[in-house]
Amino acid sequence: MQRASLNMSEQINPKEYQVVLSFAKSDLKPQYQLKFNVVENTITPIWLKYLIATLKFNYLFKPRFMGFIDGARNPEFLARKLNECIDVINKDGRYSIPEKLEGPFTQEYSNIIHHHFELLIGTIWQQTEYWHQSSNEVKSAVCGLNDYVHELEAWERSELARAQDPKRTIAYVLTEFFESPGMMLGPEFEKEFSLDTQFGDMLLHYGQIGKTWLEVCIDKDADIFDPAIQPLVRLTGAFNINFFSVNGESLQKEADEHLKSLGKDPRASDLRLGQVCLAKLDKQGQSEQEIISALHQFQEIVKIEVLKDQQIVVSQQMPAKLERYFMTQK
Repeated sequence: MQRASLNMSEQINPKEYQVVLSFAKSDLKPQYQLKFNVVENTITPIWLKYLIATLKFNYLFKPRFMGFIDGARNPEFLARKLNECIDVINKDGRYSIPEKLEGPFTQEYSNIIHHHFELLIGTIWQQTEYWHQSSNEVKSAVCGLNDYVHELEAWERSELARAQDPKRTIAYVLTEFFESPGMMLGPEFEKEFSLDTQFGDMLLHYGQIGKTWLEVCIDKDADIFDPAIQPLVRLTGAFNINFFSVNGESLQKEADEHLKSLGKDPRASDLRLGQVCLAKLDKQGQSEQEIISALHQFQEIVKIEVLKDQQIVVSQQMPAKLERYFMTQK
């Protein structure tokens, strides 16, 4: 595959740009669309260049819809897929995971499985020999460990939110472009991280392996080892979208105690707590509930477009999402 080349000296005014996503059901016929207005900060001009290049060169795209509890997926399905991944890894014979999901899902269980995932794959900068020597089937199963435990976590958190407020879920969309180009974010970009997010915010994707300091605090993860705690330092064209709001002050209080117990200064900028906002959702007269209801139905992203002053810069049709990274089994 020809790799994308970027003109990093090109001047971009982020406020002139929109990102448009087209959604569909499994038939891949576009039936729903959301538009996002890119915001102006020190990161968005660079992110736009990577997104445009990544779309033009058609990297493998993997979206994940998390916490949409009125959709077709459910915990039983996710537990079955997770156990299938564990079976593949155990059958391979080089590594054993004894903890299959046979009872209620818990955060403690999720932390254990995520720890296996980190040991098997390594980091984005130094992957393990196990990973390099594995077949696509085993690699797919290793990635599945991560995908399914996070989806189960999102389901649990959405159910809890729904119990507190019948109209609320903790739903979000993750996107990844496999092995797409990226760059390291130096300390000058740390000011763009914020714990406050609004419904529909498009955010910089965590394209690394491990957990952020904030995730460690939220998960109360006692199984993670220090090298696997990785603040977001790598920018690619990938993005996430939160379909809920976060009160930064409340979240900071929740994180403070755990960070202090780990010997960290909760106000240290190099922890990069929170996320980087890339674009704001244009609701176009829709209520938040109407948007959430639509996304419970339409969980395929079938087209991504980048517009400048309403003119298309790049438009890319996206294939049906794979259940796992390299494998097509449903």
